[in-house]
Amino acid sequence: MHNKEEGLEQGLKQGLQQGKLEEKFRTATNLLKMGFDIETISKAVELSREKIQKLSEKNER
Repeated sequence: MHNKEEGLEQGLKQGLQQGKLEEKFRTATNLLKMGFDIETISKAVELSREKIQKLSEKNER
């Protein structure tokens, strides 16, 4: 039973981490739409400039 509990705990942690990452991308997208520069967004949401740049390019399409 111990393994089942550990698996559940690990799954919950992964889910929380994924949710936090998705929230960072949503926030970065909103900041891009508001006209903030990539460097500022990168610092604000703690994502790399490269990830923000890719997100910017994706949103331009």
